[in-house]
Amino acid sequence: MIPAAIPRNLPALRKGYCLVLALLAAGSVSGAEWYRSNAAGMALEYIPSRATALRRQYSLSVETSGVEALPEPLQGYYKPSYRVELHTLYENGQESRRQWIFRNEAGKAMLVSSVSAVIPDEPEPSVEAEPEVAAVENRFTGFIEIYTEDGLLSEEHQLSEDGTETITSYFYVRQLLIRAETTLKSFHRPVPAGEETEASEESPAAGGETLELVVSDYYRYNRSHGLRAMERVYHQAVSADQGLTRLQFPHLGLHPATEEAEKPFVSPSTAYASEFMQAPAVEFPSQVVYTTDERGRVLTEIARDEEGTILREVHNTWVGDRLEGVAWKSGEDERSIEYGYDDAGDRILERDYTNGVLERLVRWDKGRETEELYLDGELVLRAIWEEGRKISEERIRPQRKGRTE
Repeated sequence: MIPAAIPRNLPALRKGYCLVLALLAAGSVSGAEWYRSNAAGMALEYIPSRATALRRQYSLSVETSGVEALPEPLQGYYKPSYRVELHTLYENGQESRRQWIFRNEAGKAMLVSSVSAVIPDEPEPSVEAEPEVAAVENRFTGFIEIYTEDGLLSEEHQLSEDGTETITSYFYVRQLLIRAETTLKSFHRPVPAGEETEASEESPAAGGETLELVVSDYYRYNRSHGLRAMERVYHQAVSADQGLTRLQFPHLGLHPATEEAEKPFVSPSTAYASEFMQAPAVEFPSQVVYTTDERGRVLTEIARDEEGTILREVHNTWVGDRLEGVAWKSGEDERSIEYGYDDAGDRILERDYTNGVLERLVRWDKGRETEELYLDGELVLRAIWEEGRKISEERIRPQRKGRTE
C-alpha cells in the first residue's frame, strides 16, 4: 500500500513511488528478467543482475506488458485472454529493438511482432487535421506474424515507411501448406476539392484504404509430402511478359518457366522475410539476377539497388544432386551454411557460420533433431526436437578462463 503522505526528507523514496505509479499508469509490469543474448535476440543465459547483463555486448530483458503500452498496429490483435511479453534487445548497453509476443492461456505464441514508429520529416499534423490525414502520418515499419492454435503461421504483415502494408495469408490442408496469397494494402489521402480529375481506381477521391492481390503461390508435394514444386502467379505483373514463375526442386530461387537453362534471368524484388528480432528497416533490392547450371539449378544470386550497387550476393555449391553449401555476403557481413548427407542421400547435418565463426549446428537422426547454438565459438544451448516438437532444452554456461562475475 502506498502511504498517503511521503516524508519531505526522503526525496529518493518519493521519486521511487512516482516511478511505480508511472509504470502502473502505462500498463507495464516491473520485474523484468535479464539474459545474455546474441544479435538475434535469443535468451541464452539467465543473468540475475541488470547491470551485469548490460555489460555484455548483447543482453535481453523479458517482461510482461500491458495492452496500453502496445504500439498502435498491435492493439487491434489483443484479446483479454492473451498474456503479452515484451522482449527488448540491448547492444553494448543501448536499446536496439523490441519484440512483442502474444501468448494464449496454454502459453502458445499467437502473435510475434517487431514494429517501430516512423519519425516524420515534416511537423506533426494539427489537431484540426482530418482523421484520414493523421492516419497517413502515423506510420510504422516492421513485421507482424499471426499464428493458429496449432502453431502454424496464418498471416504475415510487413509495414513499410511509405505507409503501405504487405499481407501474406497462408492456407493449409491437414497442416500442409498448399497456397499463399500476398496482398498490398495502401492508404490514400482524400483528393482536395477541385482536383478530382487526379483520382483513379487505385487512388479514389474519398481516400482511405485499398487492397490489391499481387501474388499467389501454389505448393505441390509428392506422395510422401515432400515439396517438389512451387508456382507463382503475378496478378499485377511487373513487366508485360511476367505472369508465371515456376520453381522446381532441388532449386534455390525462382526460375521462370520461359527462360532457358544456363542463362541469367532477372527477378523483381525478393519477397519480405521476417526473422526473429530482425531490424525493421531493411533495404530491399530493385533487381535480383540469377545464374543457373545446365540443369536449371541456381548457382549465383546477386541483388542490386536502383543505382546498380550490389546489396548482397549468394553462391550455391552443388555436388551431384546435393546442395553442399551456401555462401551469403552483404557488405562486411558474411554467412555460410554447410550440409552433410548420409549414404542414402538424406540430409543429416547443417552448420551455420557468421564471418567464419560457428553459430548453429543441427543433426538429424531417425526423426530426432538436435540443435546446438554457439556464442563466440562456445556451445551455450542444446535443444532436442521430435516430430517438430521440442522435448528438451539444456543451457550450457560457457567456460571463460580467467574471468569471474
